[in-house]
This record gives sequence, C-alpha cells and structure tokens, in this order.
Amino acid sequence: MPRKYALRVFGGPAPYETTAPEPSTGAYAVVVGGAAQFCLAGSLQIESKIGKRSQASCTLRTTTALHFEQDQRIQIFNPSNTLVFNGYLTTPKAQKRGYQKYLIHTINAVDGHRIADKRRVARVYTGKTAGAMVYDIWYNILRPEGVTIGTIYDGPTPSQYLYPSENLYPAESVVAAIPSAVFAYSKVSESYDAIAAQASYAGIPYWWQIDEKLQLWFVPYTYVRYPIVVDGTTINESTVSVTRGNPTYMNTKWVTGATVETDPQTRTRKGDGQTTSWEMDYPLAHVPTISVNGVEKTVGIQGVEQGKNFYWNAGSTTISQDTADTVLTDSDILTVLFIGTYPTTFFAQDAAQVAYEADLDGTTGIVEDVEDNTTITSFEAGVNYVSEALTRYAKQGAQLDFETLDSSYMQGQLMTADLPDFQLDRTEMLIESVTASDQKDALNIWYTVHAIAGPVDTTWVDFFSKLLKTPQKPENINVGVSQVVNVLQTFTATVKCSAILTIKALGGISPSNTLYPRNDLYPS
Repeated sequence: MPRKYALRVFGGPAPYETTAPEPSTGAYAVVVGGAAQFCLAGSLQIESKIGKRSQASCTLRTTTALHFEQDQRIQIFNPSNTLVFNGYLTTPKAQKRGYQKYLIHTINAVDGHRIADKRRVARVYTGKTAGAMVYDIWYNILRPEGVTIGTIYDGPTPSQYLYPSENLYPAESVVAAIPSAVFAYSKVSESYDAIAAQASYAGIPYWWQIDEKLQLWFVPYTYVRYPIVVDGTTINESTVSVTRGNPTYMNTKWVTGATVETDPQTRTRKGDGQTTSWEMDYPLAHVPTISVNGVEKTVGIQGVEQGKNFYWNAGSTTISQDTADTVLTDSDILTVLFIGTYPTTFFAQDAAQVAYEADLDGTTGIVEDVEDNTTITSFEAGVNYVSEALTRYAKQGAQLDFETLDSSYMQGQLMTADLPDFQLDRTEMLIESVTASDQKDALNIWYTVHAIAGPVDTTWVDFFSKLLKTPQKPENINVGVSQVVNVLQTFTATVKCSAILTIKALGGISPSNTLYPRNDLYPS
C-alpha cells in the first residue's frame, strides 16, 4: 500500500517533514509530491558537494495516470528513515517500454539551492560583515520561502546575525567588515557566492549551502568536524585511492587593477583673472575642501548640483569654479585639500614554497598568478589580499577517495586521515563531496567519500573547464598598440644631505623574514 506523506505549509517552525511518515521497508524511500513512489533497484544516485548544488537521480515506475512536473518536491530517506535529500525535479522524462501498462520515469533533481537560484537581490551594503549581509538577505528573501537557519558564522562573539549562539566556532580575531557590496538584481545564490569569496578567517575561506532540512549554512571550511579518525580500522583500505595535485597552486601572487587612496593632499593655486578650472595631481576620491584666501567655499558635484562656488567629480582631476562667481585674480589664493587615488600593483611570494618547487622541477620554482581586482581601494586591503591568497593556494594538494556503508560522512566535514601507507599521517582533510548510490549491488546504499587537503575551490575538471571557457583578456596582450603597464621596481637610495628622506612604497611588497606577515610589524 502506498504510504501517505505529510507536507507542512510554509511559515511553521519546521517547514518540511524530515522523517518518512511510515517505516521504510526497503533500502530507501523516494517521495515525490507527497506520495511514495516505486524506485527501480540500482538506479539511485545522490551527489552532495560542499558549497555547490547537490543532485539526485533515479528511475521510477508508475501507472500511465501519473506524471511528474518540473519543480515538484522530491525527498529521499535512507534505511534508518532519515531524510538524506530534499529537492526539486528538473526535467522529468517519461517513457513506455514496449506494450507495458506502466511508465518509466527518468528523474533528475537539484537540492534546496534552487530556492536561492530563483530569487533576486537588489541591495547595497556599506561596512557590513559577511555574516550580516548573509543574514539580511536570508531574513528578507529566503525566510519567506521556508528556509531556516542552520548557522550563519560571523566571528567569535555572538551577535544578532549568528544563529544559534551555541554553535560558536573558536577564533582568534574579529571578522573584518567588507567595505562595500552592491547586488543589482543578482541571484541570491550568486550574491552568496560573492560574499563567500570575500570572506576569509585567518586564511580559511567560507562556504554556504541550503541543506536537506532547508537550513542555511554560512561557515568557514573548518567549521564541522568528523569525530572519528579515518584509518584502516574504520574503512576498507582496498577501496582507498589517493591523488596528489593542486589545480590552483601558485606561490607568487600579483594583483593589478587596484586603485588606492593617497594621504590628504594640499594644493594652492594663484588666480590670473582668466582661469576657472584647475587640475589636481591625482583623481579625486572624496569631496574636497576648497577655500579662497582662507575662506571656505561651498562644493558640489559637477553636472549634478547647482548654486555652489566650486564643483568636482569622483575620479576626475579637475576642480572648476561656478560661472556665476567672480573669476579669481592674482590677489586670490585658491587652496584645495583633497584625497586622491592612484593605480597600483600588489605582489607577494612564498619563499619556502618557491624553494620546494625548485627542488621538484629543477627550475626557479616560481609559479605565478595574476589577478585583476578593481575592488581593492586601500594599501592595507591589497597587502592582506595577496597574503591571504598565498595562505590559501600556496600548498600541495591531496585527494582521498574511499567507499563505505557508513552514512555519517557529510560534505563540509573536516576529518583526520591516518593512512601511513598513503603518506597521510593524521592529515586533516576536508570532505568535499559524498556520493550515495545503490548501483554497486542494487541493494545497499554505498557512499563514495571524496576528501581533499589543500585548496577546495575547484576540482581538476572544473579548473580545465574554466580555462577552456575563459579566453585571455584582450587588454592583457596588445601587439602594436600603446598601453600603460604598472611595473613594481626594487631600488635603494642614498641621500647626502642634512634633510631626512621618507620613502613610502605605494605598490606591493616582497615578503621576507623582516616584513609582513609578522605579529609585531605591519606596513603602513
């Protein structure tokens, strides 16, 4: 007899049921649209990936009277009657085999990330932490959709954005605010991807997901720990394979496109009875303070405001006088106090990793990466960015795969692998994905666990697919075309005079044992 399935409406404390209404009699139970369905043995597969959409596929058999629709809810329960997948059908396909009086449905489904894919964000944030933005988007957009909170991590101390407070993760410093974020009708999923990319905690990146209980998680990669050491006593080593490599490896980082602010600048100009506009040394970053003969004047935005004494525009070097004002003569002194901007390039290198690579391949050992990042607007932010990039990517990688009947492994867990035969000696690894399938013996659900040590941003397949889809930027290579390139230079200067020369490096710096990062020394 088909089992009934209870579906709660949106808005309650638990939007959806998390256990099947009746005990499962087989290895698993598949429920579509609130009704249990007959699933063909050997057809089930569920793939769950950290920070990415989980997917499920199976083959169902029904009468010719039953048809499935795109976006119908599908839920899958394991033999212990626990919900392991909760999602939505994508493009169900129905077929008849010969003259049989039933239909065979090829089912594919995606998880709760679909909710974040179908909603849009139009918001601007200034000086908010990653957790604050994630929470605000959840409260205004995802909460009405029935999504609840698992954990939104926002630093070591409880705040109104952290739920639940007992899930605090110990940390050493407060999460820094992100200067600004603009979401112009972007998908919620794309917005969360962007926030996660900007969030970092001591070099540890963040990930987000909407799990099978439709709970939202936004946490560091090291947040959840698998409690048991994975060794020869807990898994069958005959199913183990280890692949070594890091598709995102680099030990030298360059960042171009940054525009940082100068210290406050003061410039004076003498009137001549004709000039009504003046050029500053740098493009202006903020509204300047302008005075004539020591008397402060009103300042407005060029082309937007009227009735002011002087006008300016962000990114422009020009200060102009209102046409209604008296032109300054040689007895007038114009004084402009402003903060400008200038383009710069940031650089960092991991000397230890360069030496390691040189020993491996017999070359200089330098593996470079160049990124154009126009969002960096301060020297400190640029230094931090290149330093954290090395912390994240300048490391060797290893991928561990094994099969198990244990259903307690989940994507996003940090586990300890102790497999000396594979040179994994109590190595901390992140479970990137777990694939559940009954295709091995058409009876039991086997779990294939994929764990990694090193960066977790992309697999080799994703990495090379991205290379194929992303051509070289045209402006990066120009033959026969004039172009300005910022090049960092290292130099020394000797000054033979009684004056004191102060030199500030306006670009990136080369790390060493006497420079940042170091607890007692930070560049300014």
